[in-house]
Amino acid sequence: MNNDPLVTSLIERAKPDLGDRKTLAIVALLAGLLTGGLLGLEIWGNERILHRNLDERATAAAQRIARIVSTTVWSIYQRSDERTYSDQLSVKILDAELFDTTIISAAVFGNFGHLMMARVRAPDGKVNTPKNMAGLAAYEDHLHSVRLPIREGQITIGQVELYYTSVQHERELVFSDIRTSLIYLLFYGIFISCLILLRRATLLHRQTELAYRALSDTQEQLIQSEKLASLGNLVAGIAHELNTPLGIAITATTMIGDQSVSVRKLIDRNELTKSALIDFCDDVTESTTMSHRNLMRAASLVANFKQISVDQQVDEKRVINLADYIEEVMSTLSIALNAQSCQFELTGDRTVSIETLPGSIAQLLTNLVTNALNHAFEPGDPALITMHIGSMNSDRVQLTVKDNGKGMAPAVLARVFEPFFTTRRGRGGTGLGMHIVYNLVKQNLQGHLVLESGQGVGTRLSIDLPLRLSPEDLPGGTFKSAPALL
Repeated sequence: MNNDPLVTSLIERAKPDLGDRKTLAIVALLAGLLTGGLLGLEIWGNERILHRNLDERATAAAQRIARIVSTTVWSIYQRSDERTYSDQLSVKILDAELFDTTIISAAVFGNFGHLMMARVRAPDGKVNTPKNMAGLAAYEDHLHSVRLPIREGQITIGQVELYYTSVQHERELVFSDIRTSLIYLLFYGIFISCLILLRRATLLHRQTELAYRALSDTQEQLIQSEKLASLGNLVAGIAHELNTPLGIAITATTMIGDQSVSVRKLIDRNELTKSALIDFCDDVTESTTMSHRNLMRAASLVANFKQISVDQQVDEKRVINLADYIEEVMSTLSIALNAQSCQFELTGDRTVSIETLPGSIAQLLTNLVTNALNHAFEPGDPALITMHIGSMNSDRVQLTVKDNGKGMAPAVLARVFEPFFTTRRGRGGTGLGMHIVYNLVKQNLQGHLVLESGQGVGTRLSIDLPLRLSPEDLPGGTFKSAPALL
């Protein structure tokens, strides 16, 4: 197969655009001309075959007459003074040939042109012996003749003249031509109908392509909205987590400032004692230690936020400790978890490191947790989300995400990965969360997933991932954030 873009472009340009009315009219006109030409050629051919067959039949009859006359009748005719016997014999010979109704007359002429014997079929069908050949005028519109010499050895002793008509066969040929024309018209009508249906199919295909492109564009926009929503949840979680360490640091530094003012007053009044100075130093040490610890915690959260946000925007392959990265991502979702009083637990092998696309991992976990919070739990339920890291073999790891929510009905479970399928239509659900999860695992992370659920028993999603994602495993060699459809 030739993959040359130039050749492909030329082939595409050479294809007729059957969706265009002008092109369709040209194709129909060419097909009509071809049909008319073939029909005319067949009618002409049938007519030639008919006349050739009639001519061959008449010539064969004339040859038989000439042969019999030359061998039998002529000798009797020459020797007999009474020509009654030869005339009767001639009538029977000629009548035998006139048994073919296409033959109108058969006559034998002597060497000097005088009529020796003749039989003519009248318009009413009766065969008579004429005095001359004037009765043939009734057939002259469709009359054809055959003339053959009669030879006795090397001597020409006369000639046979035979007339035949094609009127009956031409009538039959007309009916045959009408049937043939109707068949051609039927096939032409079928061809035109197929062209019309093909044009409609082409237009429908174009409309479907336009609708598919519009759907893909809409899906891309919704997926980007989902990513922005995930980033918004990330920002909200980080803001919530930063409040506590920064508040503690502010309180500690404020306390140091207040105590510094009190010590300065004691110094000004010469009332500072050793025990008061020691207490002040202990408080300063404790407050600075507390401030340092909480500021380091805030710095760590900011670093995690920066890394995860960068991962979600520019997904590049790197090595991560899976457990640590999961905890970093889950820390950014703490505000959403706390809003529903949902507990989170991480178990399993905490030493597993994988070379993968961290941004896809972050988006995967964000979508799973958000989907569980939106669908799995009712207000007041004792919500729990657990994740377990387990080694499958030397080159793969299994991440299991489980919740103790209300689970899914079989009909919902069968369609949960379909794009735009949601049980919260009109209540903020886009139907893309689990679809994105499926494509992230299958395409970006080159993994496999198994979803198990039942009503009242929660949901369990098992994801196995390669420990090392090789460059050739990446979709198209680059990160693919928005696959179109399953």
